[in-house]
Amino acid sequence: MSSVFISYSYADILARNIVEGLKKSTIENLAILTTYQGIGGNNPETQLFDAIRKCDYFVCIFDNYSPNVMLELGYALGRNKNIILVGDYNEIPFDLRNFDYIKRNENISDVLMELNKRIYSSEILPKEVICYKDYKENILHALNEQEFLDGLSYRDFEELIYEYLKAQNLPVNYQPLTRDRGYHFLLPTMNCIIEIKKYSKNNKISLSVIRALLGTMVENNMSKGIIISSSGFTQSAINFVQNLKQKIVLLSLDDLLKIDGNFVSFIMREYENQPF
Repeated sequence: MSSVFISYSYADILARNIVEGLKKSTIENLAILTTYQGIGGNNPETQLFDAIRKCDYFVCIFDNYSPNVMLELGYALGRNKNIILVGDYNEIPFDLRNFDYIKRNENISDVLMELNKRIYSSEILPKEVICYKDYKENILHALNEQEFLDGLSYRDFEELIYEYLKAQNLPVNYQPLTRDRGYHFLLPTMNCIIEIKKYSKNNKISLSVIRALLGTMVENNMSKGIIISSSGFTQSAINFVQNLKQKIVLLSLDDLLKIDGNFVSFIMREYENQPF
């Protein structure tokens, strides 16, 4: 018998209706489990993780404000499960957009139809595999080939850096396009934000960019910041960060490649071995 684990927030009425609708529309040889049904007893957390580990499909009705949804999704990712996301595209973090995705829709019949298509498909599609070598080569192209760099939009350049960092297993989050918070990436376990800047080679990062990031750090209660730039930094910018109470690290693409594979240990040294 195949099994599906559905992760959702109980406060989400539409999600509850989708779950009930899926139960009614499925055939007998499919077991459906959720946090709220089929999990209990003396060790509910153990049973929860066991159910996710054994399921054939993990359906996540996405809600990044729900602790249980994010916990369950994180565990499913760690177990390399077949994940189907249901949600609004702009709310789904960039690093999750390679997974199977169904648009959240008030017309539950449309959502159920798409879910059943995927669950009963005879072919399980492989997930996208991050190829570290390819992302590193793209950084090299951007560093050494001006035409390649010029052909990248600002968003393309951000994604190039993001994929390179992600491929090194860094716990990095890409901020949604719909929310301008003054930075591009977040390292939540390090209390650190990262700003990405794509400039021409002769246009170095100035003091104004550093001050803007410093303001964002204060506003978001972040103790650490990183600026990664396609160009270098002015001497005044370099001198300024050396005398700050807050910790800001400046990295060019050349610097990024020099610390290739050792990003965290390098940053820790730059932050004077302060614990993250």
